[in-house]
Amino acid sequence: MLVLLPGLVATGYLLGRRVAGSHGSRVLAVCDAHGLLTLTVATALAAFWMVPAALDWAALTSLGSAARHLSLLSLGAVLAWRLHRMAIETLLFLAGNTAWMLITAGMLIASSESRLCVSYLWEEQALAGWSLAVGGVALGALAILRALDQPMQAGKAARAAGHR
Repeated sequence: MLVLLPGLVATGYLLGRRVAGSHGSRVLAVCDAHGLLTLTVATALAAFWMVPAALDWAALTSLGSAARHLSLLSLGAVLAWRLHRMAIETLLFLAGNTAWMLITAGMLIASSESRLCVSYLWEEQALAGWSLAVGGVALGALAILRALDQPMQAGKAARAAGHR
């Protein structure tokens, strides 16, 4: 889980960058001008794959496994097409929401006194929980560092209009 899920998103991201000028990326540019559709889909998919029953479904059935692979590869491709065009405020919201979800889910999984997934041992579950929490902190820190490096869009617009 700790390697597979981020690995699928990363693979989709790399594939998406290879086909950046594709028809899908152009259609998405029209439908998702400010990144809100990407934000919504990314958050929903991340939340879905945090549910232990979804992880069991993907581990125990071929349909669940195919859904996991297809959804996370697609998410990575969409992020490759849209991430660089998002306003920093939208990107911060996406990263902050995902970081918060990872930290919360990780702490709940790590502190659970019972097995949440039938496919994972209790020790693996505790390690996965702590790793999710650490990953959430890292994602939040990276988002803050990127925000500090790039001025906010609202501030740019105000300066361009001559306002303070």
